[in-house]
Order: sequence, then structure tokens, then C-alpha cells
Amino acid sequence: MKCLIIVTVFCILAVVNAGPTPTSEQKEAVKKAHDHCQTNEETRIDDDVFEKVKKGEKVDNAKLSKHTLCMNVQTGLQTQSGDINVDKLRKALTEAISDPNLVNTIVEKCGKRVAGETAEESAVTFFKCLHSQGPPHGHGHH
Repeated sequence: MKCLIIVTVFCILAVVNAGPTPTSEQKEAVKKAHDHCQTNEETRIDDDVFEKVKKGEKVDNAKLSKHTLCMNVQTGLQTQSGDINVDKLRKALTEAISDPNLVNTIVEKCGKRVAGETAEESAVTFFKCLHSQGPPHGHGHH
């Protein structure tokens, strides 16, 4: 899992080279989700793991996929079972990207869960798909 910090649209939304930055409301939602996920031992990630991810180092941490799913559930982008909330995804993208064609392209590519994946695998696949649509962006971890 390379470059996996968070599967959330709000922090990767500068998908276009000069794309807009997340709104203050989106940033606050991500911070609340992150704080929530960090309070649970099952989904808590150590700071050194985040640092490795930021540097682009390969990280094999089972909790990372759990943290990713937790973040997505908390921000409303996925259900606990791993299904993607396409309406929420589209809304979040539309708030940050002015090009409706780009929004549609991203939703078409990333808004479908891969059959047979666990909820955690789905969260990772979702992140990788969103991440592949533009430059990498962290979630402002500490």
C-alpha cells in the first residue's frame, strides 16, 4: 500500500493540477473523522506510519486499511460494509472541482465497488482510484 494515508475525497480533491483546495468545512470533517479513528485501537495508526506514507515509502500495515475504511465511513463516503456513497462522492467532488466532466469521470471510475472485495479492501481500492486521478495529497496529519 503505497501512499495510503486516507481514503477521503476531501484531502485529495486537488485532482486537477491547479485544482481548488478543500473547503474549511471539508477540512474540519476530515479532522473530526481522523481524530475519531485515532481513538479506536483497531483503527489507530502510529505517527511513524504516516510519516513513511508521506515520504512515499511502502507501508505494510494492516491497520492502515482499517483506518482508511474508518475515515471513509466517518466522512460518509463509504458504508461500514464498504459500499461507496456515490451521491456523497459526487457532492464532495462538485464542491471542490468546477469541471462537471471531470467530476463525472472520477465518479464513473471510482464510484463502483469491486465485486468480491472486503470492506477494507474496497476502501483501499477506492483511495487508490481517487489518488490515481491527480497529484498525491495528505490529510494534514499533525
